[in-house]
Amino acid sequence: MLLVSFQTKHFLFWVGIFIIVFGTYFAYNRITADVFTSPNYSQLDISENAVVTLNGQDISSSLTPGFFGDMDTFFYQIYNAPGRYIGDVTLVVNLPDNLSADLVKIEPIITYTSIPKANVATQGNKIIILGYGLDSQALFSLKLLIPKGYLDFPLGRLAGGFLQSQAILFWIVISAFLPTMTFFVLFKKLREQAKIRRSTQVNYELSELPGMANPAVVAVLYNGKITSRAISAFVLQMANKGLLEIVFKNDHFLFARFGQQTKEFKDANLEPAEKALISKIFKDTGFKSSDEDVQFRITHRLFSDKIATFYYLIYDEAFSLGYFNQTPHLTHKKWRNGGLAVFFSGILGATLALLFAPVNLFWLWLGLVVAGGIIIKNSSQINYLSPKGLETLRKWKALKNYLTNPIAFTNQNNTDKIFTRFLPFALAMGVEEEWVQRFREVSVDVPEWYVCLDQEVTIKNFSQNLLNLLNWLSSAFTFIKDPRVE
Repeated sequence: MLLVSFQTKHFLFWVGIFIIVFGTYFAYNRITADVFTSPNYSQLDISENAVVTLNGQDISSSLTPGFFGDMDTFFYQIYNAPGRYIGDVTLVVNLPDNLSADLVKIEPIITYTSIPKANVATQGNKIIILGYGLDSQALFSLKLLIPKGYLDFPLGRLAGGFLQSQAILFWIVISAFLPTMTFFVLFKKLREQAKIRRSTQVNYELSELPGMANPAVVAVLYNGKITSRAISAFVLQMANKGLLEIVFKNDHFLFARFGQQTKEFKDANLEPAEKALISKIFKDTGFKSSDEDVQFRITHRLFSDKIATFYYLIYDEAFSLGYFNQTPHLTHKKWRNGGLAVFFSGILGATLALLFAPVNLFWLWLGLVVAGGIIIKNSSQINYLSPKGLETLRKWKALKNYLTNPIAFTNQNNTDKIFTRFLPFALAMGVEEEWVQRFREVSVDVPEWYVCLDQEVTIKNFSQNLLNLLNWLSSAFTFIKDPRVE
């Protein structure tokens, strides 16, 4: 019994010694805060190359280099657990070996708690922060101001830090500057082209066509791109060539192909651009097409490859004639693609900035979005006329002077043929009303391809009905073209 009692006492003695030694060790380390083993213990490590980890998790983005002061800044929310009581917390910050903690400005921030309290101690390159009484709504954040020269930031982090250090006003100015400069560059380019085109103005008249021209090509030469007027003029020219007739009846219209009675019409005789438009008006085997038929053929698909083909063919014809240094649709495409690249870069950058980057960066990307939109909007206005194109344009402007001469025709000879022959080109250059006015004092028979069963045909109602129809048709064709071509 005594032996057992002695052994028990001996065992308890060494257990007591063990408890005293290790209790003193842990108590000492709690006082000096070298180690803290409670569940609310965290360790923050900052390396000399500016890498920051919290309990092994990389949070280097919370450390930013300073540019307009002598301090680098660390800021991070250490504890944030709404609804969970935190109590006391300990945070040990390990700084680089060459940086004394006494040189660092330490700002523990405890908010949303009844009695916020934090004690800070330093020991060599360590910072020990003890927070007390953090309730379930408390937030515990830490801000450190570190003297410059002790941390070696990578180049990318330096660039990012510079951007983050800028005031919001700086980014607003940048967001306005980018689209403004883009607009200025485009305005300068368009002004140069407008100046070149003004140099093609002439003060004489030409009463004959400058060659056997396609009125849609004339519209491209005159406007720099295909417009709805170019399509209207082309349809009108097809009627003049005997490929179409237009019938108005009961406030509706009907397209018909010449030769429908004898079935002699052959698509093989059509030019490629004529085939493209004819295919949107008629079915492959049809010889008549009502306004409802045309409406269906226009709207049954969102975008039409055939109308896009028409655009490409007209642009290629204008280029093949030597009027442009580069085919216009390629010039438009180059500028539009550049605008799209800028636009979507801005969209992507703005999205990433909102999700990951400081909000300041959002303004820069927003400026790029606006700049890209300006380029896209004006891409179809840019083209490069060749010397031959400029000379030919002068001749067509001389014809325009003839078409817009305010003096009315008084000689009845050949007025029907003159009116019909020049009408598509007047429409291409936007002076069809002035051309119609020149025939106000003479009698003009409308062309044979025009039939109106609702009223007596006059030059006035002919121009009104026909031009309204062509405007609707060409606007619809323009709307359904492939958006990749302008």
